[in-house]
Amino acid sequence: MPTVQSNRHLRLACATALVLNFAAPPAWPCAFHTYSPDPTLVDVLLGSEAIVLARADASDTTRYRVTDTLAGPTRTDTIELPVDNAIMDKLAENPQDSVLLVKVSGYEDASQPGTDAAWYNAAYLDPSYQAVIEQIVPQLPNWSFGDEQERFQLFASLLDHSSQEVRTLALKELDRADYSVLRELNLEHLPSGEDIATGDPELLPIRILLAGLAGRIELTEVLESGLHNNVDTDLPYLGAYSSALVELNGSVAAEEIANDYLRSDTIPFSTREKILESFAILARAGAPETSQAIRQITTDVLLEAPELAPAVARQFGFQSDWSQSEAMAEAARGHKFADIADLFAVNQYVTLAQTMSLPEQ
Repeated sequence: MPTVQSNRHLRLACATALVLNFAAPPAWPCAFHTYSPDPTLVDVLLGSEAIVLARADASDTTRYRVTDTLAGPTRTDTIELPVDNAIMDKLAENPQDSVLLVKVSGYEDASQPGTDAAWYNAAYLDPSYQAVIEQIVPQLPNWSFGDEQERFQLFASLLDHSSQEVRTLALKELDRADYSVLRELNLEHLPSGEDIATGDPELLPIRILLAGLAGRIELTEVLESGLHNNVDTDLPYLGAYSSALVELNGSVAAEEIANDYLRSDTIPFSTREKILESFAILARAGAPETSQAIRQITTDVLLEAPELAPAVARQFGFQSDWSQSEAMAEAARGHKFADIADLFAVNQYVTLAQTMSLPEQ
């Protein structure tokens, strides 16, 4: 006969299987992005066997000569990698500039077979950009073991750098950070006069989030307008605007967002789910009082609008937040779900929440 202990193990095994289902990325665009971020320059450097600085070879400007080795075996010879004409001209005009070349294991340029086919041009560097790279490379061993806070704090300190390339690099790096990591960063270097609506549109979400995290209360109206415009057009920056407003104005903003958008059945379901995604992230990673308020607001909304149960299940389940289990169970009892996937998501959340609440035996 099964024992209490074996039943406990069985439940935990089932819970593990359910967690794997929640861990799968959503099929719709992230509330903070329109895209899946490409590997950043630091990601490339972390995966490199060797990192060097180089310029066009004086005796043959169609290949590179190494001027400095930053990581990997020291070399001062040439690298058989064609120098782009535009780069060649730029290097000729700027003798202080260099090119960052990296050798990546498993990479081979099919158009350049041979011993140097694993090398490629990672970035063009002026002196200020080169100084940043020389600051980054010694940190790579620590970062490869997951020292994320130090990594992202370094890039937060570069947000007001004089070089546009460096500022863009910093934003791209911070765009990869978990929200809980972003909340712990010192953002004193975020430019106070920066217009969050300008620049690379793919980096708009991180600029919005940083404005909220840096306490830019003067941007409240801009953010409220951005949220409204995104709701009207169903653009994907919705979650970033929602999160930034809640960071700036706490539970008051969360309640206003819930009243204006989550409780409105005229707002598309997909739009409401994007807001719930931002709520779920803040419930996990926000300030304690904000997290508590968001959980209660979500519970109230769920009881009033049970059709949102699948969205709450997906988003709060993805964050491993089981605070909505009782409201979810009540919503499931009183609402008919037309989509079998929605019904499965709700049942999955309730089952896993119950499993996680079992006492250890």
